Amino acid sequence: GFKLRVFLDRSVLEVFAGDQRYLAQRIFPTHPGGLDVKLYSRGGPTFFRRLRAWQMSGLTDTNH
Repeated sequence: GFKLRVFLDRSVLEVFAGDQRYLAQRIFPTHPGGLDVKLYSRGGPTFFRRLRAWQMSGLTDTNH
């Protein structure tokens, strides 16, 4: 199978495809829905065996 890991933490997006980092990018969302995550494919259906998501606390978040 193919493993794709995506990490989004406010303004940092990292994507790993297989065992290698594919993309690392700083982003600056400008609208309220700017941190929504959407998945789609082109050219045919895509099936996910497992999809997991976690909400991360910020470094300065003291409400753990």
